[in-house]
Amino acid sequence: MKTSLRLPLLLCLLLTAASASGQGLFERLGLSKGKTAEAVAAAGKIAGVSPEEMTAGLREALAKGMQQAVTKLGTTNGFLADADVKIPLPDSVRRLEKVLRKLKQEQLADQFVTTMNRAAEQAVPQAAEVLGDSLRQMTLADAEAILRGTTNAATAYFRRTCETNLRARFQPIVQQATLATGATAA
Repeated sequence: MKTSLRLPLLLCLLLTAASASGQGLFERLGLSKGKTAEAVAAAGKIAGVSPEEMTAGLREALAKGMQQAVTKLGTTNGFLADADVKIPLPDSVRRLEKVLRKLKQEQLADQFVTTMNRAAEQAVPQAAEVLGDSLRQMTLADAEAILRGTTNAATAYFRRTCETNLRARFQPIVQQATLATGATAA
């Protein structure tokens, strides 16, 4: 199995967790997703918040969400014990899993799932620096697009600005973990 198939899923989980945390800030400021730029600016003026301060607040909220996601997912069983984020066998291997289970070799399939999830747990801390760089580079236009955008606007921003860097950092960790256990060979 190509370990790169699991990387986009890991990235999406991290980015979704980080962007979801930012929603609380929007609500405290009386904002909601999809408001026009004028409504966002008006809300900021009423609250005495400049566009730059709103951008800084958005960065801070996303940074807190990102740190919470990294802390939660980057621990033992961060993925494996949470059904919402547990990485299952990829579709390309599921047929093989059925055969293994019929042959009473389910431990091989289970070991592979555990290995993928352990690798993800090891790779997650690498995300903090890459996502932090992305946040520091966020412009006022980026923040406005997130505030005005759909519920996945922050995820889309992070995907656009750091997916390549995250993939480059995660792939060696995931490959090393799966090779070390011999799960891919099995």
